[in-house]
Amino acid sequence: MPLSQELAESEFSLPMREPRITVTYFPSIEAAAERAIGETNAPHHGAFIALNAEKMVKLYKDPKLFSTVQNVLYYPDGSSVLWFAGQAVPRIPGVELWLKILEKVNNKGGEVLVIGATPEVSQNTYDKLFSSFSEIDLVCIDGFQPEETYFQQIEQTKPDAVFVAMGSPRQELMIAQLQTRHPHCFFMGIGGSLDVLTGKIKRAPWIFRKLGVEFLYRLLLEPSRIFRQTALFKFVYYYFAGVFGVEKTQSK
Repeated sequence: MPLSQELAESEFSLPMREPRITVTYFPSIEAAAERAIGETNAPHHGAFIALNAEKMVKLYKDPKLFSTVQNVLYYPDGSSVLWFAGQAVPRIPGVELWLKILEKVNNKGGEVLVIGATPEVSQNTYDKLFSSFSEIDLVCIDGFQPEETYFQQIEQTKPDAVFVAMGSPRQELMIAQLQTRHPHCFFMGIGGSLDVLTGKIKRAPWIFRKLGVEFLYRLLLEPSRIFRQTALFKFVYYYFAGVFGVEKTQSK
């Protein structure tokens, strides 16, 4: 056994595992949105889950973390996940993808449910989206309601797409529960995208995004995030130790 692998297993007490995560790489954000709920394709009745270094480490430690979410498609939101691609492919930022998906729903005419954030951000989200996507029947509910409120809403509206902005893994666990009430729907966790959309949080400048180091910009704005960045170092260590189990698929 290679020394790096022995160190990884001894230091972190994590056994080697067979490949269990399939990452789907897309040639563009447009292609990813078309796969989700395109004009020519049937909607993806399942969930899109963004992968980055932090989430990869969580999944490695707990492979059952998102096991309750049905029909999952993992896509590369973080630049680190591109390392597994074996070729030059673009990153698919969730903060951009969900808006592109909304364009698709708007073109077809449909219903969308957005869950999460504070009441103020939720209202501002509604105002912004309503002005941009006039053909969508839109409902926005903040993330501080009883869970039964979300269940009742999804059963009443039967939306085409549901976006949950609660942070991970809470949003994925919420999606799993919502799927039991309305399985024939597209779901996507969008983290802090509502804060970005409404201007509560500034997105990293273009150069940071181009270099794949958005986390550095966020760290400059929020130094307390330094404790979360340990996941990045673990990701790099696990990657070079060869302990990640990843299969990849290329979408056209």
